[in-house]
Amino acid sequence: MGIKEQIKENPERFAWLFRIYNRILGHNTIHIKGQSKVRFPAVMLKHVKITIEGNGNVIEIGRLTRMTDSSIYIKGNHNRIVIGERNGFEGSSLWMEDDGNEILIGEHNRFFRNTHLAALEGTKITIGGEGLFAPDVQLRTSDSHSILDMEGRRVNFAEDISVGEHVWMGAGAVALKGSVIPDESVIGIHSLVNRKLDETNCVYAGSPVKKVKTGIQWKSERIIRPET
Repeated sequence: MGIKEQIKENPERFAWLFRIYNRILGHNTIHIKGQSKVRFPAVMLKHVKITIEGNGNVIEIGRLTRMTDSSIYIKGNHNRIVIGERNGFEGSSLWMEDDGNEILIGEHNRFFRNTHLAALEGTKITIGGEGLFAPDVQLRTSDSHSILDMEGRRVNFAEDISVGEHVWMGAGAVALKGSVIPDESVIGIHSLVNRKLDETNCVYAGSPVKKVKTGIQWKSERIIRPET
């Protein structure tokens, strides 16, 4: 069995090798101001910047996850980011402000360049496994600024976002506060999700999205059109 196969089979055995890479060869930076914890025992980080300001925050990155040219920023207290095993992040960012937020990501997802996950105001972003997030995808639980009615009462408070298993979000797609994306969904390029979607195995597209095709499934691999 080759070294790559051995690492995949038992990554904890090679935790020392990951530590050397991440601390020396990966050119990563970790700045923690306050009492917070970062745990990533058997992952590969390259040009990753982690910044935490606050207390009681926790970042846990599952084994064999790879992050390249990415960033994690937390400002607040008692926030939590949990990333499952074997995820891939390329040029992505995870952002938290305020207290008590969570970003929970399952296993075997791929996040491409400029994917941005932002949880604010004590909200949660939950993502299942086996998902594909194309370049420029955004998931935002908050508008970041306040919209008020004429009596001065805020009307746009933050809400959780939930993304199911095996979801493909096309390039430039956006999910806003309160969005729920069911399992086996495809979200079209530059589409806007701003509500709870209710049916699995569908293509949703548009701004805001509507259901455009039902009874589908998807694969990352291109299946070549058969010759006639």
